[in-house]
Amino acid sequence: MTGQKFKPGKSGNPRGRPKGTKNKNTLLRYLLEEHTKEILDKAVSMAKRGSAKHQKLILERVLPPLRSTDLPIKLSLTGTLEDKASEILNAVSNAKITPNDANKLMKILLDYSKIMEIDELEQRVNFLENFFNLSEKK
Repeated sequence: MTGQKFKPGKSGNPRGRPKGTKNKNTLLRYLLEEHTKEILDKAVSMAKRGSAKHQKLILERVLPPLRSTDLPIKLSLTGTLEDKASEILNAVSNAKITPNDANKLMKILLDYSKIMEIDELEQRVNFLENFFNLSEKK
């Protein structure tokens, strides 16, 4: 066996899902819809009686966890890549930015360095191609 269940381009269900067929989650939602208030009341009651599981469930639905927000950051990133990385680390140690922000900036710096590396390699290849093309013509 090659690890593929079906031949390339051939589906196990060529006709697909019949039109109008509901998703299982949608069907379950319809079935529970008339009992929603009753279920919520029970969950709240259990939470009030001290059920940590129900408390967590309700709080996660009502007050989802906060996500960090990206705010503009002013850093003077000059010099070498090492200088720029040091500036980011200094900003963290001086509480100018969060470690999470620093991680994002370091990733940006890494991507930037890869672009620079590819650009430099492209210039070198072009130089060598031009050099050897000129040499062959002589």
